[in-house]
Amino acid sequence: MKVLSSFLLLIFFAAAALAQRTEKETGAELVAGKGLGVVSLGAKRKTIEEVLEQGENRSKYEDVYFVDYPKKGIQISYTNKTDEAYTIFFYNNQKRYENFVTPAVRTDKGITWSSTPEEVIKAYGKPENDFKDESGNNSWRRLEYKGIDFLYQFGEMKRIGIHTEK
Repeated sequence: MKVLSSFLLLIFFAAAALAQRTEKETGAELVAGKGLGVVSLGAKRKTIEEVLEQGENRSKYEDVYFVDYPKKGIQISYTNKTDEAYTIFFYNNQKRYENFVTPAVRTDKGITWSSTPEEVIKAYGKPENDFKDESGNNSWRRLEYKGIDFLYQFGEMKRIGIHTEK
């Protein structure tokens, strides 16, 4: 019985270690200025949709168009000329995106949906821009860094944006 218990414990820890290693190898963490594995800036829409499945066209502008992937909690803007990902948004019940599933994501610096603005600043440093409006019924704050930004509404993180580093 002791041998069987030890063997099962060994299998459990080996599986956990393999899962962590696989997550690191596939880039399953959000990286500023890059993205999330295959869902990355500069990737072709066709390549991304092999992972996310076909998206829903949302709106089109002169230089980019937006595609929603509500079952994945993601919206991507693609360039009109090359169909390459230009900006990637991950949503957590943000107003107008309540129908999006909240993706289980974390950044390579350990930031998750439950992270506070103070934790983001501790992980990423002083933001390049710190926009906020705490008046009235639309209290929000947006912390902007090179390649990544975090949007809070009423103190809760609602969106993480991945964009090119400028």
